[in-house]
Amino acid sequence: MAARPKSAIAGPNPFPDLLAQPAFIWDHTRRAVTWINGAARLKFALSAAELEAALPAALIRQFERCIEGGGRKAGASVKLKLGPNPPVNCSLELIELAGGHRGLIVAEAAVASDAASSFPPARKPNASLPGKAPSAAKSAQAPCQGYAPIPQLTPEELRAFKSIGRKVRRLAQQKQSARISPDRPAGALPLQTGPALDFHAASAILYSAFDLVLFLDKNFTILKCEGRPQRIGWRKQALPGKPAARLLPLHEQAAFARMSKKVSLEAVQTCRDSFIVCGEAGAGTPCRLILGRWPDGDAPYFLALLSLAMPSRLKRLKTLADSLPHFPRLAA
Repeated sequence: MAARPKSAIAGPNPFPDLLAQPAFIWDHTRRAVTWINGAARLKFALSAAELEAALPAALIRQFERCIEGGGRKAGASVKLKLGPNPPVNCSLELIELAGGHRGLIVAEAAVASDAASSFPPARKPNASLPGKAPSAAKSAQAPCQGYAPIPQLTPEELRAFKSIGRKVRRLAQQKQSARISPDRPAGALPLQTGPALDFHAASAILYSAFDLVLFLDKNFTILKCEGRPQRIGWRKQALPGKPAARLLPLHEQAAFARMSKKVSLEAVQTCRDSFIVCGEAGAGTPCRLILGRWPDGDAPYFLALLSLAMPSRLKRLKTLADSLPHFPRLAA
């Protein structure tokens, strides 16, 4: 329904659009049918004067309500029933006729078959009795009749879609493996990513590969120890409660403090270096140290020590080499 009435004199000519469906013009000022197209004469088998005489009074009142409401009230769509013919759904559109007369274009609405090509048919409520299965004829009806076909992707679009999916999945996996903490300092480096750590397997590897494994609290104080502390001159019961830095000489504690800072700020996963580790009696043993985070259990850090004592077979070779006489080099 147009918001403003059309004009048959100065406005766009609406008549060519009404030749494909039955339509007529009702001049409400004269209360007369002033124009009827060939489709309407063929459908109703009436002339303009005969159609005017056959219009019911109730329908004319609907015309009046539509004109007075500017086309926005009830009456913009009506049912036209003429004689024994079945009722016809008609739409109403305001029009301004010559001489300032007000009128309506009454045109048959689109038939159900035309509407079904754009919209799915409305389903009727199931009126069958409770417990009664629907008939086979109703079940055989195609429920999707009238729906538009689903558009298919071209091969190029499908490849682009799969590529985007792979990128999103890869980004999600990287984000899940990184597990960046929200309270990380601004200058901290991202965590080293890798496969999930099996702590039972990691513990077995640490205990077998190192002489001593110390588990430390957040202040790098020894909570417990595993392994063979006697290899570096300590008793197991003497280590818990002692700061890990106290195992090193005074001039090595500054380097250990730098390692501890890197691990505590999560700049790296592990730090490693070689130190002289002091025993309980004061003797020093060269060791390889690995300091890292241990997020499983109550200990946030671990310190693994591997003594670097020279094997006896190498000592014998060194003694033999020292005892050999030095011969002068022969000239060519």
